[in-house]
Amino acid sequence: MMMTKGTNGDKSFPQSRRVCRGRFLMIVTTSLLIASCAGQQAGPPDEPTATPQPPATATLSPEDVEALGQQLIEAVKDDDAAAVETLLNAGADVNATDDIGRTSLILASGRGNAEVTQLLVEADADLEAKTDEGHTALEFAVINGHPEIIQALIQAGVDLTTKRCYYLRGAFPRWHEESWLVTAAIEGNAQIVQVLVDAGMDRDWVDEAGRSAAAHAAFGGHTESLGILIEAGADLDQVDFHGFTALDWAIRQDYQDAVEMLQAAGGRTKSDIETSGQQVIVPEIRPVDYP
Repeated sequence: MMMTKGTNGDKSFPQSRRVCRGRFLMIVTTSLLIASCAGQQAGPPDEPTATPQPPATATLSPEDVEALGQQLIEAVKDDDAAAVETLLNAGADVNATDDIGRTSLILASGRGNAEVTQLLVEADADLEAKTDEGHTALEFAVINGHPEIIQALIQAGVDLTTKRCYYLRGAFPRWHEESWLVTAAIEGNAQIVQVLVDAGMDRDWVDEAGRSAAAHAAFGGHTESLGILIEAGADLDQVDFHGFTALDWAIRQDYQDAVEMLQAAGGRTKSDIETSGQQVIVPEIRPVDYP
């Protein structure tokens, strides 16, 4: 039988024995692995698996919570979603306010940061919180033109029946209020108009001057927004305190595209309505109870 030398110069096992020894070791190793796995699975078959629990966090003092809340506000201002998530997990007050009463959600909504807004919503941020001047997250999102933020707030359950209020100066100074749909129509933001129409907002609500979202869109020549409202079935014959309909305003403002769009949809002037024999009631300006 042929003999070989090992790498250290010593004689080793005959080749046939080396092969057998290798197979024997492989069989033994495999058997041990099988036995080990079987041992890991052993135990009562009906014993429930324990659910890992997160480590207990230290109890924070009110001062610590407030301090973290102020750090949260700064992280929102920096659009730092990772820091926002870390601070929320650390126990930051999600409704902490800055020196003018803005919460983190109000700030994020105004900035249009969808990721940060979603983190705050999931942390149960107050959707109806107001600044010292009475402005909300929804108002900031509408005014700054962020339809994705508005959609997130709607899905979280924000109150769409609230109104925007401010003082109007000029020929008819007064407190003025707008539904969010009217605000979007005034701004000509068709994406927001669509989001709010889809959310079921009253397309025929009128402000204190009797002017609807459609009339405001016509007044501003915002044909895309006007088209959405027409498709949604807005009442085009509503007359405001001036005695003007949406078509009247489009004609007076010389927005020909809006005029043609309204006429194609059956819109009429006040004169057209009266000519048809219908009575037209011109509303008076109603007082606004400013909150």
